[in-house]
Amino acid sequence: MGSHGKSIRLVAVDMDGTFLDDESKYDRARFARIHSRMQEGGIHFVVASGNQHRALSRCFDHHPDVFHIAENGALVAAGDEVLHTTPFAPADLDAALSLSVRLPGVFVLVCCASTAYAPRTSDPDVIAALGRYYASLELVDDWGRVEEPVLKLALGCPGEETAGLLERLKAGLPAGAVPTSSGHGSIDIIPAGVNKGVALAWLGERIGVSLDDMVAFGDGGNDVEMLKRAGTGIAMDNAPEAVKEISDGTTGSNNSQGVLAWLEDHLGLAN
Repeated sequence: MGSHGKSIRLVAVDMDGTFLDDESKYDRARFARIHSRMQEGGIHFVVASGNQHRALSRCFDHHPDVFHIAENGALVAAGDEVLHTTPFAPADLDAALSLSVRLPGVFVLVCCASTAYAPRTSDPDVIAALGRYYASLELVDDWGRVEEPVLKLALGCPGEETAGLLERLKAGLPAGAVPTSSGHGSIDIIPAGVNKGVALAWLGERIGVSLDDMVAFGDGGNDVEMLKRAGTGIAMDNAPEAVKEISDGTTGSNNSQGVLAWLEDHLGLAN
């Protein structure tokens, strides 16, 4: 099975704005049919997201063979088994956290492999809303109580302020911490050298799949490295022009299940 003359052995998809519609859903029955055909053809399926590993597992609870690239590349897992993590160096984490908590109107989460941590003083409505993205979330009185390695800082901010805050973070963060944004009113700070593209390359080496034999789908700035590295990078119709320009092609929007439609059309996976 292939596209544009290429053999496709792995499909990697971003989640929000790409695989999921605006209600955070996907056509489960349609995917199950396609996924079954992919398994028959020896094609791996990878979800690559800024979201938490446990949240991704929850979304694909009927498909334990799906690989997860979580926390924007800081964690790679095969189903429930964590294969690889890239945490912050302590000094970089301290500097990034100190800067983040001083930003006005910004909500900060500290994300680790097993769970995410939020201040105990957080608005209960905010914590309830975060359940969409975090299957495991704990409240702490101070950040010093977080003892496990930190993979990511997740910042929530007003959508119209995202670009300005991103530039402010780029200017103020240490070299070992890098901000990235999906464009959905959120910013992630991750260790330098970590992104979805690097994680995808690591996974490919682990399971013996060349980047040339991969197709990746995305819609945001945090998908760019993955779209560039994969042999075929496909932008969603709802992606900004900057993302479309670096991609090899486009497909329908996330609300029209553009990923599933592309797979059916290009890999012969339709009924």
